[in-house]
Amino acid sequence: MYGVGESIDDIDVRNSIRTSGDFLPGSDVAAALDEAGEFVEGAYLRMAQRARRIAAIAKGNARDFEVTDDAFRTQLTAVGAQL
Repeated sequence: MYGVGESIDDIDVRNSIRTSGDFLPGSDVAAALDEAGEFVEGAYLRMAQRARRIAAIAKGNARDFEVTDDAFRTQLTAVGAQL
């Protein structure tokens, strides 16, 4: 999961949908696309963080065998994992 988070974080979303300033002159489309890129990039970054947190939880529980299944489930649920 850590590698998944890193791969998601490496995606350059904003530059993928960025437009040149002369796209439909006089319209707000270019600005809207730039703003949408920021929102999409934020979503990607949150997904990357979540994947890395899940990896950290799983790795920590793999080292600490005294963690119960319920505690592990609670930690995953806290980061939004649906079990």
